[in-house]
Amino acid sequence: MFEVVECWNDICEMVFPTKPKWTELTFTRPTWLKLQCYINLIGDYEITGFGRIVDNQIVDVKILKQEVKSATVDCDTEAMGEFLMSIPKDQQGQWTLDWHSHVKMGVFASGTDTD
Repeated sequence: MFEVVECWNDICEMVFPTKPKWTELTFTRPTWLKLQCYINLIGDYEITGFGRIVDNQIVDVKILKQEVKSATVDCDTEAMGEFLMSIPKDQQGQWTLDWHSHVKMGVFASGTDTD
């Protein structure tokens, strides 16, 4: 029984790590500009998206079809499935950043962030 529990704990640690994989991330300049364009084009609404991380750098960001509101956002599940299926094999495991804007709110860990 102990081996099963130990194996389960190892799997949980891989899927839901208790320690962050990265201690610091930076944006490439083009990716930072792309993210700022997304946020500024949306204006007063919150948006969500994904980011691709390579060697501690966020090298690309993407937004998908989503329902945006002033303080919440819901990504379209069909669009998310299509996005996940479109990731090239050599990039699988790199699209691990799940981000969202806080519009005009201050920076804090919201319930969505914690979840």
